Formats: sequence, C-alpha cells, structure tokens
Amino acid sequence: VDEDGELYCPATTETPQFAPGVLAHPEKGNDAGLLPLTFMMRPEVTSAAPGRDGLYAVDDSVLTWWQPADHDPAPAITVPLSDGLPCTVSAMRLLWRDIGMDCENGIDPGPFRYVLEYADTKKLDSWRILVDASENTEDLCIDYRQFDSVSAYAIRLRILGSPKGITPGLTSLTVFGLCE
Repeated sequence: VDEDGELYCPATTETPQFAPGVLAHPEKGNDAGLLPLTFMMRPEVTSAAPGRDGLYAVDDSVLTWWQPADHDPAPAITVPLSDGLPCTVSAMRLLWRDIGMDCENGIDPGPFRYVLEYADTKKLDSWRILVDASENTEDLCIDYRQFDSVSAYAIRLRILGSPKGITPGLTSLTVFGLCE
C-alpha cells in the first residue's frame, strides 16, 4: 500500500514475498530471495491414476495434477532438488485438488493430512520430517508453510488422509529455497 493508501503491485510473482510491514520500502523490492526448486524435476511416485503422472505436480500448471491410483494405500511423491548437490530449503507450497467433491451430495472439502520429509544424504537413504501435518484440521486448498532452513537433496510428500469421499490430487508441489 502506497502513501496514498492505494494498493501497489509492481509485478506479479509466484515466489515468496515479505508480508506487509516487514520492509520499509517494499516498492523497491519485496522478494524473499527464495526460488522454486521442484519445477520440472522428474518425481518418483508410488502410483498414478491413468493420465495423472507425477510430473503434473511439478509442471507449474493449474490445469494438470498428480493423482495416486485408487488402490495405493500409502501414496507418496519424491522430488529430487538438483543434480546431486544439496539445496537449502526454507518454504513449501501445496495446491490440492478435491477429486470427487460434490457438495450437493454431501461430499464436502476438508483437510488433507500429510507429512513432508527431506533427504539429508545424497543416497536418499535418510529421511527427516520437515512438515508434520498428520493431524491437520485446516482445509487449505493452498497450503504455504515456512520453516527453519535445512540442507536437502530431495523432498518426499506422503499423503496420509483426505476428506471422506475425496480422492487426493496434487496440482502443485513447490519447495522454495536456494541451490549452490
């Protein structure tokens, strides 16, 4: 907001920005300095419904999404962050898709439960919890979270639950940070 009380937006972006009041002159630059690290990286998934490949979760399009196969009891998507170098990860954003939502017939949106983990070794043999939303009660179709920075080679999202009657779909899995 400028000195006249008008909303000021010098450019649109999908990268994290500082909240109002953090910087004295956000009009001179308000970017938090974090870059998307998962864009077009080739993910591995435990399963995929026909036509809903894991790549759709990292292609930066709201028209596509990854959807686990119906029979997958523990759906997960793993995304490398670089070509074998660690990256500093500081934030994440998930865009969920409520497949099967039908409010007129009692299939309402609700919270997704998940765990976001990071691999702290190049072999991807050691996983640590980054975000524990296993008991999540908030319905967030866009879930953005910041956390203490960690050094990571890959991230893994394990979907633990979705609203009754809803099949989970993931329109976007974006992790923000910096790579060397």
